[in-house]
Amino acid sequence: MLYCAFAMPCHAGEKSKLATNLEAGKNQVDVSYGKSLTANGAWVKHLAAILDKRYPGLATVIGSGSSGAWSD
Repeated sequence: MLYCAFAMPCHAGEKSKLATNLEAGKNQVDVSYGKSLTANGAWVKHLAAILDKRYPGLATVIGSGSSGAWSD
């Protein structure tokens, strides 16, 4: 099960809307926006692989990161 692992309003222990929709067989798109860890990190591909294994063909994961963007 997927629980509140994404930036969606839910309480601890509750399923996210993403998980609820995937379990209902609804196609979902996750856009992961961030900095270099999103742009170059392996976690976006890992997330896509986990979702595809658990919900084949229902989840699309888009990694949209910007390398070199920092708070300065």
